[in-house]
Amino acid sequence: MKVVFGSMFPDGHPNSFMDIVFNAMDKRRIGYVTFRDFVKTIAITVSGTADDKLNWAFDVFDQKGDGFVTLDEMINVVEALWQLHGESPEMEDYKIQFIRRRTRKIFMRLDAKKDGRISRDQFREVLKQDPWIVKNVLHVYSSAMGAFSRVVHTN
Repeated sequence: MKVVFGSMFPDGHPNSFMDIVFNAMDKRRIGYVTFRDFVKTIAITVSGTADDKLNWAFDVFDQKGDGFVTLDEMINVVEALWQLHGESPEMEDYKIQFIRRRTRKIFMRLDAKKDGRISRDQFREVLKQDPWIVKNVLHVYSSAMGAFSRVVHTN
């Protein structure tokens, strides 16, 4: 995966995002991804339904695998996406603060119950109703995974 992400994002720092995607594919937490899990992920990102893609995106954000996304998990994913697109893991403080403020704003919109965590159902329902969040969150994620699947598919 490192070679693929490295070729797609030559100015980026893919390690954090690769770890997050790997962990989302390794649902059983066994330390490796089966070929079946890998192909299933590619199929979802390329030709899955909207619900399939939302469920996969939720799995990416739910880093602990406990069925909920916390603000810290969301910040980790968003920061990893920024790094993937070229920001250094040692970003300037003002960029980190900007990312965290924007992510907090998005999190607050998704956290309908205001309990500090987002369930899969909340995630899907709010995203289906809020084009701003889809544009600002899922588009960046989808572009990264779409580019990944195109590289894998053509090689």
